[in-house]
Amino acid sequence: MLKEITIKNFALIDEITVELTTGLNVLTGETGAGKSIVLDAIGLLCGKRASLNFIRKGEDKAKVEGYFIITDDLKNKINDLDLVDCDNELFLSREISVSGNNKCKINYKTVPHTIYQIIGKFLFDIHGQNQEQSLLLPEKQLTLLDGFLDNTQKVYLKKVKESYLKWEEAKNKIDKILNENEEKNEMVDYYIFAIDEINKAELEVAEEDKLREERNRIVNGEKLSKKGEQIYSRLWGAQGCVPSYEEVTFLLKEMSLLDDIITSVKDKSIEVLYNLEEVANDFRTYFDSLEYDEYTLNKIERRLEIINSLKRKYGNSIEAILERQTEMKLVIEQVENKDAYLQQYEKEKEEALRLYNQFSEKLSLGRRESAAKVEALIKENLENLGIYGDSFKVHFIDNEMPTEIGREKIEFYFSPNKGEGAQPLKKIASGGEVSRIMLAFKKVFVSLDNVPSMVFDEIDTGVGGESLLKVALSLYDISRERQVICVTHGPLIAAFADSHFRIRKDVIDERTKISVIPLEDKDARSEELGRMLGGTEHLNLAKDQGEEMILFAMEQKSVK
Repeated sequence: MLKEITIKNFALIDEITVELTTGLNVLTGETGAGKSIVLDAIGLLCGKRASLNFIRKGEDKAKVEGYFIITDDLKNKINDLDLVDCDNELFLSREISVSGNNKCKINYKTVPHTIYQIIGKFLFDIHGQNQEQSLLLPEKQLTLLDGFLDNTQKVYLKKVKESYLKWEEAKNKIDKILNENEEKNEMVDYYIFAIDEINKAELEVAEEDKLREERNRIVNGEKLSKKGEQIYSRLWGAQGCVPSYEEVTFLLKEMSLLDDIITSVKDKSIEVLYNLEEVANDFRTYFDSLEYDEYTLNKIERRLEIINSLKRKYGNSIEAILERQTEMKLVIEQVENKDAYLQQYEKEKEEALRLYNQFSEKLSLGRRESAAKVEALIKENLENLGIYGDSFKVHFIDNEMPTEIGREKIEFYFSPNKGEGAQPLKKIASGGEVSRIMLAFKKVFVSLDNVPSMVFDEIDTGVGGESLLKVALSLYDISRERQVICVTHGPLIAAFADSHFRIRKDVIDERTKISVIPLEDKDARSEELGRMLGGTEHLNLAKDQGEEMILFAMEQKSVK
């Protein structure tokens, strides 16, 4: 659960720290007081996308920090991912900066946003009005239904997708051969000619560089010869150092006999002179090899022209030409062995389809079992929320072709009025009904996951009268198993709070600031409920009504 949250320089918030409790935490306040800003901060804390609009005007950065206490099960689940180290206490920090230097920290260590998001999803389930709209989408409905599958049945979800992808891959290969076969047939003659042309050239990797080096040497032979002759004469000529080699060596040996110190100098000098002799001989060999050979030059030019011609046709290097040749050979092989390839891919397709049918059938059975459970549970919870009639059905629609989600689609059907017949949820549900259906799902899902905190943003929108009481009771029931943070305009829901916070917006020193005020005694709560009841003119009467609501809620809690 979220034990404490600190929000700094976030939108209209200067700096606040809120200590939350287990059970039902309720946030109330005037319209526009900043309740949604607090929820945005919680969303940022659990990994949702950052926006520069979150940074308070005139500040460089905004920061949200949260301190969590988690169960052993959740601790083990997080540690099993081997992403971060955690115990039963967890500290999350999110900082967004005008400079773009945003930071995510878990237990005071910087982590990538992707890892931060993964951990955040383990800590919070946030329900906003956009999620109500997503409940109307059949694909979202299927995801919710699949959440009721047991672990064995969920394995079939993965196997269905894997076998479908193999089936699709084989099918695409077959389609490609059939669609491209005519075009490839037309290209075969050209490819045969091209392959033969490349073969005749007998290309060798890196030969082009060697040819260009040899050509450069021949073209510049005269210049190289003159400079080589000059170097050789300096080394070996009458005034050169090499002819003096024997004389110098003899003198050094005589000196070393007279003084041992000169021995090391002698050895180094002899080595230098020996190396100079080798250099001189190398230059002599190189110099003798230099000659202008027009025949060899023409031969090199013709070879380079062949290579350049092939490069213009088949690739910008010898490696590319040879690679293109391999590709053309493969095309010819595919055309010549088309039937064999088709037969191979057909077998792969049939085997993948066999597995797909096997796994999708088991998945379908699991989904239909889950649907029966879901219908019963949702119907029960909807009745507790004041929705009767033909209520709720899961409608199955068979897919004509294999899909990665299985052999069927589903859609939630709903009838708020008995005897009228169920229709797709998206066609007939009012805003208040969608809110209650979503709440029914959340209540059912509480037993299926271990997310410790659930956030509801105005779940009571469009709900009033006795139905509002039932929404309040459902929220209270959920909060017995999970921490619930709820933004509401409904005084009856606020009356059931274990912890009640009023969000207020004030102008101080020409700056708008949001504050979160814990309502810690019955008088403060009664006054806030009175305000929510609209008691501005008769405040004492409204406050008395608020107090009665709190007492009524306490009575309802006592029989739970």
